[in-house]
Amino acid sequence: MSSFDAEGGETWLFYTYDDIFNSQPEVEDYYFEIYGAEPHEGEFDYDNTYGLFETYTSSLSWFYFYDSEGAICDL
Repeated sequence: MSSFDAEGGETWLFYTYDDIFNSQPEVEDYYFEIYGAEPHEGEFDYDNTYGLFETYTSSLSWFYFYDSEGAICDL
């Protein structure tokens, strides 16, 4: 992780892939996922962006977000 001191006294934190995926909370025997995509009928259009939220904590206090364009976020 690295940080950047921005104007106005804000500090921005930048995380690498390893920072995010090696710092997850202790894994419980729990899993929940939900997809977000545009409504469609018939064939799914893979050119549209879709996302996935998933968590491994029963308190729902921590999530990963992935999307079809490659974005990853630890929430």
